Amino acid sequence: MVAIARGSARCRNCTCQRPGSAALLLRSTTARLPEAFATAVRRALQDDRFLPLVSAFVTEGRLPVDQEIRGPDCRLGTALSAALESRVRPIEAPLVHRPAVVGTLLALRADPALRRRYVPWWGGASSPDVLAFAIANGCDAATLELLTAARQRLLG
Repeated sequence: MVAIARGSARCRNCTCQRPGSAALLLRSTTARLPEAFATAVRRALQDDRFLPLVSAFVTEGRLPVDQEIRGPDCRLGTALSAALESRVRPIEAPLVHRPAVVGTLLALRADPALRRRYVPWWGGASSPDVLAFAIANGCDAATLELLTAARQRLLG
């Protein structure tokens, strides 16, 4: 997870190899993969160079896209719900890539209709599904439209 975790403030706009290094490490570890998956999702929200890493967690057969994720910070959910959580201020940069990250997870077959208990990192009230969770976390209209359309396709 160290290769994925936030670097210096300079790292947000640099050309460092953090995403590539993390992808290489992913191939040779099994420790704490669900937490690393959530961290990769959160980094991709801020820096789209991490999107291939998000995909690699699933496409390389390391984790199911709807793997339950429990964080030390109260988080309970999946990679999709981690993508919908509000920003961790002042630690995270603005979450400018949320529609792309959510779209990637949906393309990887994340289930937007999956009913389970979702709790954000900040410990707010739990939600019974990701759409309610997205609304509770103040997601933008584009993200809500992606989720709604994907749910409608799934539920017919």
